[in-house]
Amino acid sequence: MTLDLVIHYGGTAFLAAFAFFSSSLGQARIGKAALKASDRQPGDDRAIKKIFFTGIALSETVALIALGAAIYLFYSPITSPVQIYVRIAVYAAIIVPCVLISYLGSASIAESLQSAARQPFLVQQILNFMLVTQSLMQTPVIFCAIFAFIITMQAKQITTLPAALQLSAAGIMLALCSIGPCIGLSYFIKHASKSLRINRASFGQLFSCTFISQAIIETPFLLGLATTIVLLQLEVTTISKGITLICAALALGGCTIPVSIASAYASAKILPGVAANPQHAPKLARFSIFCQAFIDTTAIYGLIIALLIISF
Repeated sequence: MTLDLVIHYGGTAFLAAFAFFSSSLGQARIGKAALKASDRQPGDDRAIKKIFFTGIALSETVALIALGAAIYLFYSPITSPVQIYVRIAVYAAIIVPCVLISYLGSASIAESLQSAARQPFLVQQILNFMLVTQSLMQTPVIFCAIFAFIITMQAKQITTLPAALQLSAAGIMLALCSIGPCIGLSYFIKHASKSLRINRASFGQLFSCTFISQAIIETPFLLGLATTIVLLQLEVTTISKGITLICAALALGGCTIPVSIASAYASAKILPGVAANPQHAPKLARFSIFCQAFIDTTAIYGLIIALLIISF
């Protein structure tokens, strides 16, 4: 009973602490960038404030999701010792994407503020760009929170270790598969936002390239999400099968981390070229997609291995 209470209350406290701490650091970075942008463009203070408050609101969304998850988990007590394993995995599935996005994602908002200071005539376009890219970036956080809720609901009804291992595998899958996309998306959108200040005439080309590359970077997380759904549909009756599912989660999750990061690093390299030479954007975009497609094959290999392990 003591361990149950430690995991229940301590995990909720750690979830709130890590999520809110990273969110505070991210918002501090945004505030610093806003002050720097205002110093560069003191006559366009209203536009910079508009982007600043929108960016703060977007950053605060992750903290609100973490707050909602913490409150829900606080009022969902652990009623069986085997649920401890599930609860730890659920905490990981929420904490990992929230911490990564709330801190790393703030860098792109800071770059948007600097771009607005450099290109005051593109303020509305930069604001729209930030809204779209940040919304897509927060997809892992939203889906991890939704599936954490589903896993917790199912955990209330389990009393056996195999079922607990099955739900734990689903939580581990979500946590691991969100790491690479969160880091990759944050890095890529940061450089995309930075490229907006290079050439005012290249906004349309940058926007289309960014949207396509974001979708490709996020593909490994979608593979993990689909596999999580498969895991939740299985009927697990033995401990060995439950351990097998955890191994499958480790296999796929481990593959997705470098894939998304490598895809983001590769695609980010074309952004300065697209901004400087928008007439060459289609060729650069096609080459970037071609490279990302080959990089993503590693995630598909990991998916094949994970499905083989699951079907064993």
